[in-house]
Parts: sequence; structure tokens; C-alpha cells
Amino acid sequence: MSKPHRAYLIEPATKTVSMVQLDGSIEHMHELMKCDLFTLGARFHNGDTIYVDDEGLLKGEYQPIHLFRIDDRKVSVSRHTPLAGNALLIGCNEGTGESTNPLMTLDRLKQIVVWLGPARVRVDYDGLQVIQHGAETEEVL
Repeated sequence: MSKPHRAYLIEPATKTVSMVQLDGSIEHMHELMKCDLFTLGARFHNGDTIYVDDEGLLKGEYQPIHLFRIDDRKVSVSRHTPLAGNALLIGCNEGTGESTNPLMTLDRLKQIVVWLGPARVRVDYDGLQVIQHGAETEEVL
């Protein structure tokens, strides 16, 4: 268990980013992200990391999921693909690997999150296809 620290909760269904206080437990992260498993979604050059629901895309086969991405034109980030469901941005002590307060500010994170809206997932012989639902069109992401 790591020490209590702050993090930023990204909620694409409500298009909100807010500061939360983590108690240092994995269970608390699961509760905030509303998931059973999480994985690395994206990593920034300063060690800050976005964790996402590891099964977020799979949930889109049965109900709409909400997507977001990080605007890679504004910041260097490890992944440019859409991310599904609630997420947490957490800092990292590179020397020890321990979770810490993020180095990024809440205002900066709000500037670089791009809301992509609801989507569904189609599962077929080619694997998973994320279908973005627009007002008039559907686009495979």
C-alpha cells in the first residue's frame, strides 16, 4: 500500500476532471474508476501516468461507453489512441516507483483532455472495432 496522495479523476461521461484524495489502496482506485481491473492508459515525460479501466472497451459491446484522448499537439504523451471510461492521473517517483501527487496541474490536464463522446464496440472475427457515434455518421476509430 502506498501513502495517501492526490490524483485527478477523469470522467468522460460527464466531461469532468477533478482532484481527488487517494487513500493509497488499489481498492480505492477501483472504486473511483468504477472498475475491477486497471491498466496504464498513457504516460507523460514527467512520470505522471493515466490509469484506465482494463475492460473499458469490452463494456462497449453491451452499452455505450464514453471516450477521451490526450491532445498530443499540446503535450508529449506515450499514447494517442482513445481511452475508455473513468481514469486517474497519478504522479510517480521515478526512483522508487511509488505513486505520488501528479506534477501536472489540474488546469493543464483540463486543457489537454479531448472529449470524444459515446461509442459502441463491435466484436467480430477481426477483433474489437470501436464505432464512434456522431449526429449523422458512424466512424470506426
